[in-house]
Parts: sequence; structure tokens; C-alpha cells
Amino acid sequence: MSQLDLFEGIVLSQEQQEMIAEFKQKQAKVTKDRMLSNERLEGALIEAGFLKDVDFENTFEPTIVTNDVQLGYSFKGNQFEAKDVTYNTNKGGVCFLSKRYNKEKIK
Repeated sequence: MSQLDLFEGIVLSQEQQEMIAEFKQKQAKVTKDRMLSNERLEGALIEAGFLKDVDFENTFEPTIVTNDVQLGYSFKGNQFEAKDVTYNTNKGGVCFLSKRYNKEKIK
């Protein structure tokens, strides 16, 4: 249950604060794992003979965002929306660069 606070709006319970902290930790781990996976993929492509920015592009970028997030579970009765949670995430990734292929011109 939440109590009203005259200044902030809602005071989070201890359980809710722990859920937010756990969410942030999980997001940081997922972002780190994705960054390592992206580095391995880029390394494998370069080792296979692909050229960065010629054959493929790597737009991966770890970022920090602030969003509202739904946490908890409705069946446990502890679901709530946490406002303005700042956490790690990422955007982008590896994509191959190619030219248009027209099979009609091959004949």
C-alpha cells in the first residue's frame, strides 16, 4: 500500500523500493551483456573479412533513459507503476550494408 506525501505524491513501500532497485540492476546487467555480445559479433565479422562501415555498420550505443515502468505482478497484488525511473538500456546494433540487387540486369 502507498501513503500520500504532500510534496512528492506517493511514498513507496520498502518492497516497491526494492523492486525498483532490482529492476535497475537487471537492466544494467542486460545492457552490459548486450554490449559484450555486440563486441563479439563485430569482432567475428571483422575476423571473417568484413569491413566496418563498408560491409556492415555498428550503431550500438548504451544509453541512460528515464521512463515510467510497470513493476510487480497482478496475481501477487503488488503491481504498480513507478514514475520517472532512470535506468540503463541500449539502442542500435549491427546491420549489413548492401546495394540494391536487380536480377533483370544479370541476363
